[in-house]
Amino acid sequence: YRQLSRQQPNDQSLFLQQLVLENRLGLLSRAELRQRLQRALQPLPTDPRQRQVLAGILVELDPPEPELLPAYQSLIAAGVNEPFLYFRVAQIALQRNDLVTARRALENYRATPAGAQDPQAALFLLADVERLSGNLEASARAYQTIINSPISDRNILNAALRGLLGIRLTQERADDALAVYDRLIALNPQDPNLELGRASLAFQTRRISQSQAEAILTRWLQQNPTTSPPPEVFSLAGALPPDPKREALYNQLLRVDPNNIPVQLRLIQVIAKRNPQEARERLSQLIARYPKNISAYFIQGQIAQD
Repeated sequence: YRQLSRQQPNDQSLFLQQLVLENRLGLLSRAELRQRLQRALQPLPTDPRQRQVLAGILVELDPPEPELLPAYQSLIAAGVNEPFLYFRVAQIALQRNDLVTARRALENYRATPAGAQDPQAALFLLADVERLSGNLEASARAYQTIINSPISDRNILNAALRGLLGIRLTQERADDALAVYDRLIALNPQDPNLELGRASLAFQTRRISQSQAEAILTRWLQQNPTTSPPPEVFSLAGALPPDPKREALYNQLLRVDPNNIPVQLRLIQVIAKRNPQEARERLSQLIARYPKNISAYFIQGQIAQD
């Protein structure tokens, strides 16, 4: 490509293919790629063949560059036959929270033969559009459509199930969320974090006992390092009642994420048993930083009462 670009300096498609390949090989940073692409695309070529080649190159950029949106739109307006341009426009619009443009671009993509043959990619984006629009049930239906379709790629099924799980958790539909957890655990028996997440939800909604939840947390801690704990550890440790035996765990978790309020509150409750004054001071600082956190006031009252 470099040799051809030197021999044919006016062929933008050769130069762009060189840039994309250099980026793939790690020879260019994303920022350098963006700057060079913007220069190369000003103006877009008038030759239909070069436009078609350019469109094929630009759709390969994943994720697409938001700054190149005018180029994508100009190629579409010029009638270039590359349906995936619509998909890239929808991705960029979604990044910009322009949900109207994202929805329109997705509809255009799904209306093409290529879009009809690739329904899952569009459904994933549609699920995001619906979620950000506040249409949680519509988002769930998009994920459910993917899950119910014939899927040969296990990663796609995993992604759809995790997306559906996020929706059901947001909706506070515990039974539905637990059912999705069960499917994910069956699909990924080697992932211990899923069992933690399920245990946290099941304990908070009184589907399992405290001793069962503690046993699951203990087993995870025995088998996994806490240097980079997943969110599920924070969730379960913060949901369980305070326990002096977990003080070291609380401190370790807060070193990773000092702003995790549930874990901070559990640590303060443990400290209150041996040093109420220190606990009160810590709690006052926490309330000053997060005055709208209701749980902190309940614990403040509990410590005062004790």
